[in-house]
Amino acid sequence: MNLAPLKAKPFMSEADMRGWMRLTFGNRVFWLEPSTGSTFGFPDAMIVLPSEPKFASHTVFVEAKLATEARGVLRFKVRTPQVICLSRLVDLGVPVIGLVAVRGTGGLYWVPVGEEFLQGSLGVGKQNGSRGLLFKVARGTTFDYQMARLSEALTSRVRIRS
Repeated sequence: MNLAPLKAKPFMSEADMRGWMRLTFGNRVFWLEPSTGSTFGFPDAMIVLPSEPKFASHTVFVEAKLATEARGVLRFKVRTPQVICLSRLVDLGVPVIGLVAVRGTGGLYWVPVGEEFLQGSLGVGKQNGSRGLLFKVARGTTFDYQMARLSEALTSRVRIRS
């Protein structure tokens, strides 16, 4: 699968993020949450990965968040049911990745779900509190490129401290 380059339009809503995922991953994305806030803490979607030996699982859960950026910090809301559900999944070794878009821009990041993500705050740039675990997405790239970036994020997974 090699999709045509996409125009980098600003993300104004989670629906814009869903549209980007739909165009990028096509029939490999399955929506677990039909609309924003409709499930009780479960991730938004799952992506079925191509069969490759480097993936421990052929499916990854994705939690999409729309963030604001100020002074090198991305901030977004994570509800308590989401913290509980995502923490349980990560503790069980299930691959869960955050897809964080910067509101009003084309900025987009993959990040392994861990403590910082669950607190709704991620450092970028020189203040990268995520210890290098943020993977900036180059919009308008191919499916293969996105899989490579997602693979990097998956292999950098962090455990949540109890």
